[in-house]
Amino acid sequence: RNGSMNIIITGPKHCGKSTVIRKLIPMLKGSVSGFISEFDDRASSSRKLLIRSIDGSNSQTAVSWHDGAVNINSDCFDEFTPFLISDSCDFIVIDELGKFEKNSAALKDAVTAAFDSDAHVIASIRLDAAGWMQELKKREDVIVLNVDNDNRDSLPGKILSMLSAV
Repeated sequence: RNGSMNIIITGPKHCGKSTVIRKLIPMLKGSVSGFISEFDDRASSSRKLLIRSIDGSNSQTAVSWHDGAVNINSDCFDEFTPFLISDSCDFIVIDELGKFEKNSAALKDAVTAAFDSDAHVIASIRLDAAGWMQELKKREDVIVLNVDNDNRDSLPGKILSMLSAV
């Protein structure tokens, strides 16, 4: 690895992980690949979890709920999401990894390759994420930052400073 940094931000549900990532992205100077996860309507009985490219040009439904039934689109995690991760850029942003992604070997391989690349990686991973996502947090080349109400507003600037120091 050539002076690059791997940063994982973690914390419980709704602590501000995605907020930190969304504030950080426009601050990054250089090319950025990866993805953002976002809900279309958390309050609805029929809602979707979408995976979007960083530039917003591509998106796909990853998970949908309708009247309590959950439908996981494994093609999204096995084909679309890995496609969005390019290690030929300066920064790879991954928001977020959690329970729905855990069974995708293709996504695991793409994320692992990103962490092994010369790009800076900033990923958010749920605190309760298990399996290969938990293993990412234990890597020697990873800095883990916990997000909470007290630091979520200052964290984007702190991460930018950390990246600038490399």
